[in-house]
Amino acid sequence: MVAENITDDILRRIALEHRAGRRLLVMTTNLDTQRAVVWNIGAMADSGSQHALALVRQVLVASASVPGILPPVSIKAVVDGKEIEELHSDGGSSAQFFTLPEQLIIAPRAKGKEKLHIYVIINNALIPEFAMSPERAFPIMARAYAILLKTHTRQGLMALYNFAQHSDVDLDIASIDAQVPYSMTDPLNHHYMTSVYLIGYRRTVANRLWVKRPLFTKAGFRQAGEL
Repeated sequence: MVAENITDDILRRIALEHRAGRRLLVMTTNLDTQRAVVWNIGAMADSGSQHALALVRQVLVASASVPGILPPVSIKAVVDGKEIEELHSDGGSSAQFFTLPEQLIIAPRAKGKEKLHIYVIINNALIPEFAMSPERAFPIMARAYAILLKTHTRQGLMALYNFAQHSDVDLDIASIDAQVPYSMTDPLNHHYMTSVYLIGYRRTVANRLWVKRPLFTKAGFRQAGEL
C-alpha cells in the first residue's frame, strides 16, 4: 500500500512543499537505542538522493509497524563512518504524538519569545472503552497493548497540558469521544474509518471539535451512530 501511494510524483510534491517552508515529520522508535527518531521527510524528498524514495517508504512502514503485531523495519545508517543496520518500529512506543522535544517540555519558557499555539489531534479515544476479551493469547495481547497506548497518550497530554499552563501556551486538543468498535487486526476497516471521520466532521461543523484540556471520562457513552 505504501509503495502504491508513495510514488516519485508524490515525493516531488513533498519536496516542493518543503522548499515552501512546510515540514513533514514522521516518528519511529529505534529498538536498538530505545530512542525516538524524528525523520524530516521533506528534507529527504528534497535531497536529490537516488535512495530517497526507498528510504521514505521504509520510514512510513516502520512508523506503522506496531510491536508484536507487525515486524520492525531494518534501516541502514552510518555511525562514525561505519554502515550499520537499525531496527525501527512504530513511533507510538516512544510517544503517541510529537509536539516539542522533551528538553523543552520540562524547561522553563524563555520570556520574550513568540507565543505558541499547539493543536493536538489524537486518533484514538481517551475515554475508557468496554469490550469483552476472548481468552486467547493474541486478543489479550492486543487489548493490553491498546491499554498501554491509551495510558501513554494520557500521560503525554497531561505533561503537555501542564507545560502549556506554566508557559502561557495556547493548547487545543481533539480526540474521538465516542466508543467505536475497533480491531487491531483490521485497522483500516471501512466502517470504523467512516465512523470516526463522521465524528470529527460533525464536531467540526458544530464548532465543538477542540477542547482546552484533556478529557479522560465522559458520562453516558454514546455509540458513533447516535451522534
